[in-house]
Formats: sequence, structure tokens, C-alpha cells
Amino acid sequence: MNVYLIGGAILFSILVLTILIWQKTRTSQFRWALIFILLVGLILRTFVGADSHLHEWDERYHALVSKHLSEHPLKPTLIENPVLAYDQKNWVGNHIWLAKPPLPLWFIALSTTIFGDNVYAVRLPSLIFGLLSIYLTFLIGNYLFDERIGILAAYIHAINGVIIELGGGRISSDHVETAFIFFVELAVVFTIYFFQKKPKYTITIFVGIATGLAFLCKWYPAALVLPIWFFGFISWKNYSFLGLVKHGLLLIVSAAIIGFPWVYYALSYYPAEAKFVLGQIVGAYISAAENHAAPFYYYWKEMLFLFGELIYLAIGLSIYQIIKKRAQSQNILVLVWALLPVIIFSFAETKRHTYLLIAAPAFFILTSQLWFILRDFVKSAKMKWIYYLLMAAMIILPLRLMIERVKFFEQKTQNKFMTSLPDLQKQFNSNTLAFGIDENIELMFYTNVHAAYAKIPNQEKLTELKNQGFDVWCFDGEEWKQFNTTE
Repeated sequence: MNVYLIGGAILFSILVLTILIWQKTRTSQFRWALIFILLVGLILRTFVGADSHLHEWDERYHALVSKHLSEHPLKPTLIENPVLAYDQKNWVGNHIWLAKPPLPLWFIALSTTIFGDNVYAVRLPSLIFGLLSIYLTFLIGNYLFDERIGILAAYIHAINGVIIELGGGRISSDHVETAFIFFVELAVVFTIYFFQKKPKYTITIFVGIATGLAFLCKWYPAALVLPIWFFGFISWKNYSFLGLVKHGLLLIVSAAIIGFPWVYYALSYYPAEAKFVLGQIVGAYISAAENHAAPFYYYWKEMLFLFGELIYLAIGLSIYQIIKKRAQSQNILVLVWALLPVIIFSFAETKRHTYLLIAAPAFFILTSQLWFILRDFVKSAKMKWIYYLLMAAMIILPLRLMIERVKFFEQKTQNKFMTSLPDLQKQFNSNTLAFGIDENIELMFYTNVHAAYAKIPNQEKLTELKNQGFDVWCFDGEEWKQFNTTE
């Protein structure tokens, strides 16, 4: 089918749904508005997730490790059966794979177990987590402010181009980051519920559990929940120091009960790999990993591209409201959530724009809050056109980013490997060793080959493997050739 016809139809449907969301919000039909927002999120994420191949960074690695976890859930492996020497520190070519915690990969493993080893099963958990995250953004905006702010924040979340690409596996961290955002949001929801109701220890435990699950997605950044909870606790005023200590310790213990067993297990069974990975966390603040160096102001600049060019205005307004003591506790919580990662990560030598997405919902809420404040100001403003221009820009700019990132009219073609895959699945079996293919990770995911490598070893090694009884195949860039010589 014509790519322009499909892309045009998708864009038109988003436009129609946006109009419906606007109409339902104006008439206070928030439930219907939220349903249409979730439908927007579903359409966009399904479209992006329809790519027929695994993406290079980092989706193919997450997919292969998840495939192996479906067979042995407590042993994360990349190259399941290494026949060549490997570096334990090389996360793209080692055996035991601890580069990311296991929780998102367990969800993918469950999905591929049920639906088979294919890209759609790999992306299904992210589709679900993505839609749930949109809903949680609405809940947070609604709980802290009102339903209108929650609806607009959820809409901005639904159309955010970078987050959509994450769920489709197009950019690094992909499904890991998508699950991480969800569990951090879940912890924030429980945090807000804790403050708006009479503080209960059971709710504190729920905050801790969600934090621990976030830790099992992406390690220490999950600790962001703790300062959010702390500043929320002291700004809500109805607290005591003893209550702060009791609930704080319970939160930390609850999170540790969920997250620490995996750390202990990894250090016990895979000490070399675990120590290296955990050391990298600290090392990220000392030296840049894999050429991901950037200036100190990197994240302040990236906010413009991730959340829109008017995000500074939204931040400034929130600070102004805190100073003027308007909705102070709510604004403090959201501002801490938004800016603390920017500040902390700015001191690290390793910088990547996806690291900021832990705070994405907070930025969406700040933007939504600014829009409605401008709308209220315009009623009495003299130069109304300035306010209308800003309000329009706050919607148009995220839509522009969505269009740029989603690439509605880009031709999706299968590469040579995917075209040849059906023949390879018939040709190769569990006794096969494949060498010389750049898509070695994909080959191990889609087939049951014993092992596959991008490089071809020397003649002596090939002969040794052949004598061990393996079917050895080498790809010369054009065709596959079976290695038969015993020289």
C-alpha cells in the first residue's frame, strides 16, 4: 500500500481525534477525552512499532537476551553458547549479560513465549506500558491540579515523538526506558495518594515496591523517587519529623526488598560481570562511556528538543508560583521531579538525551499547567494575540516534533537479511555456527543456531569447530558457504 496514503490516513486520524479531545475537554467530558487520548497513543505506537526488523541500538540485544531468559529466567545471556573467546566487559559480544536489570526483559520474555520470537512480541510490553504511562500522567496532573491539566498533559505525553520512538525500539534504551518511565510514574502516583489521604504505612510500602521495580528496570536512577517523596512530605506541612523518619525508612526498606535480591544474586553467581556493570554506574560520573561525552549544559539544551521550545517558560512559571505560594506543595513536587535529573545528570561525564525521560511526565504537566494559566490570563490581557500565539505554539511544537520523529511518509523496506531470513530458518539448525554476518544478534534471535558472529575466525579455529561436529557456515558478503575443509 502507498506509504503516503497510510501516513496521510494516520495523520488525519490524529487530527480528528485531537479535535474530539478538545471538544470533550471543553464540555468537561474528561472520560471520553482520555479515551481518545489513549487511542491517539495506541495509533502512533502501533504505527511506529510496525517496523518489521529489530533495530540496531539497543533493541536487538534486548530481544536476544529476553529470548534466552524465557528458557532460564535467572541467567541473562547474550551469546548463549560462546565458541569464541569473549570479553566480559563487552556488552555487545559477551556471554552473561547484565548491562540492564532484568524486569523489562522478563516482560519481553513472557511476550515472546506466548506470541513467538518476532518483533511484534518484543514490542508488545512497551505498547502496554506506554499506554499505561499516558494514563498515569493524567492521574498525576489531575491529583495535583485538576482534570483539565491532567488531560492536556496526557495528550502531550501521547504525542511525544521521542517516547513514541522508544516504544518502537528505534532509539537506544527502548523498551527498558519505557518500562522504567511507567514504574517511576507509578511510584509518584502512590506518593501523591499518600499525601492527599491520611498517611498510611501500606501506601508507603506501595511507593517502595514501585521504586524497587523501577530499580529493576534501570538501576540507581530509580532513587529519584526518594527526593520527590521527601520534598512532597515536607511541603505538605501535615507531617512530623518522627513520621518522616518512620515512613522514609519503610519506603527504603520496601524498595530494597524488591531490588536488592537481584544485585545479591548477580554478585553471587556472576561476580566479574556484576562488579563491572555496577562500577560503570559510578564510572559514568568520572569518564564518558562509548563517546557519550557532552558539555555541562547538555541537558538544559536537550530539554528544548525533548519537551518543546517553551519549556523554560513553564519552568519559570512554576518557580514563580512557588515563590508566591500558589499551589506550593504541588509545584514543588513536580519541579523537583523535572529538574533534579537535569541537575544530577549534568555532573556526569556520560550524557545521553534519553536519560531525561525519567522526568518527561513532570515536564508534560508543567507545560499543561502553563497553557491553562495563559488561557486564564488572556481574558483580561490587553495584547491577547501574544497569549494566543504562545498557547498555539505549545500545541503545535509538540505535534511538529511528533511528525519529525514518527516519520509518517518514510518508506519502510526490508533489508537483505530480513529478505533471506525464511531460507536461513530452514537451512540452519541448533548445530549450526554462522560467521561473517553483521546481523549475528538478529540471526540468533530469529533462528536456533548454536552461535553466530560478525567476524570470521582463522582457518585453524574453523577447522577445530568443524572437527567438534558443528556445521560451520561463513558469509562472504554475498552468499553463505559451508566450511568443509579439514586443513
